Amino acid sequence: MDLESSENRYDRELGTAVKEILRNSRYLDSKDISVEVDDGRVTLMGTVPSELDRNYALEVVELINGVREVHSELIVKLNPGILPTDIGRQD
Repeated sequence: MDLESSENRYDRELGTAVKEILRNSRYLDSKDISVEVDDGRVTLMGTVPSELDRNYALEVVELINGVREVHSELIVKLNPGILPTDIGRQD
């Protein structure tokens, strides 16, 4: 087995572990989170319902053995049709 296929397999296994931990967390709504892994660097993408969920997801993933870095492309989507920039507006 060459080094490249071994690294790809490791990234796939790590991605599966990350997804499973996020999915099984009772403190996180992770249904709209997708995961990419490249050489142990994990990127979380998608939407979460709160800043608390975003921070929790990042903290949990950082604790997983084998994760070298965590990058977030998560967007906090407070309510359908309401953007964070709309809060406090008085039109």
